[in-house]
Amino acid sequence: MKIGFYTFSYIDILSMPYRPVLDSIAEAGYHGVDLSATKGRTTSPEHFPPAERSELRRYAESLGLEVCIAITHEHLTTTIEQGRPMDLKGFVDVALDLGADSLGVHVGPARGSPRRQRHLWEQTTSALRDASAYAAERGVLIALTTIWPGDLLDTTDQMLRMVEEVGAENLRCYYDPGFLLLMGLDPRSEARRMGDLIAHVHVKDCEGRHPDYRMHIPGEGRLDLASTLGVLDEIGYDRYISIETFSTHPFERACFSGYKAVAGALQT
Repeated sequence: MKIGFYTFSYIDILSMPYRPVLDSIAEAGYHGVDLSATKGRTTSPEHFPPAERSELRRYAESLGLEVCIAITHEHLTTTIEQGRPMDLKGFVDVALDLGADSLGVHVGPARGSPRRQRHLWEQTTSALRDASAYAAERGVLIALTTIWPGDLLDTTDQMLRMVEEVGAENLRCYYDPGFLLLMGLDPRSEARRMGDLIAHVHVKDCEGRHPDYRMHIPGEGRLDLASTLGVLDEIGYDRYISIETFSTHPFERACFSGYKAVAGALQT
């Protein structure tokens, strides 16, 4: 397994220049980076011009960094409900331009009556089926980000059901043990349930339990990194483990301390 760093909090939220961010990531020893499929706080692939995608990719590659995954940040369900469905095909093209073999999609919340939620489920499934077919033709995986209370996908059962109903071999899941822990779940058991459907891993640390919790740099909270990551080897996962930290975490410390904690856990 290789270690990546999720840059969203720093390049997109804090508007840090991407070159020094990527320089530090490479210096720390990472193999790759998770990059946004959008530019800054924008929500459309049109706002991330192809020339800028290529420039970012070239710089990452010049440092020996792979682009692990490109990630959308607006919620798919929100765009559907607002009558402006996310341009998933456009985001697949962004992933390709960045050199990524996968696209991460935040599915998002489900509000309203059960009937309204059923309709939203059907619309979301249809959108993902269409996008997955487009992505499959181009050799790209689509990975649904983690489950969370209040979301359309709020349990692993719902996540697995969505993948089954879409019926695309290139539609997979995230494994996000920190969020699972915050929901009172056993991350190792959930990983075994997802098995070979896991296409990407985000590692964040935490304390507390939803809705009363705090996020931490990996190794500084209550997540047992060694056992949580050890189960990935058990199930045969061999793709990226990416460290996710937040804009409240100083970048240099998050980058270097996070790498040390995860690399150490993988060696145990």
